[in-house]
Amino acid sequence: MKWLVTDLVRVPRLGTGGVRARVRRGLRPEGFPDGAAALLSRHAPVAEVMEGFERRFGEESRSAAFPAEALRRIPSP
Repeated sequence: MKWLVTDLVRVPRLGTGGVRARVRRGLRPEGFPDGAAALLSRHAPVAEVMEGFERRFGEESRSAAFPAEALRRIPSP
């Protein structure tokens, strides 16, 4: 998700607001081609869980638990 946003709208990094916040609230991202917006909306919940795991694994502990339960709770698109 990060590279797609960076390449399409030149957002240098996804912070706590902007595109990520809109997608999290279920709003369609603005300024994206239709196909890319649909892809972001559909896969944003999984990407967010995995980005959190990646951050914990890389910055906090190599023994960070894989977020299997959080992934299971995400509704299917």
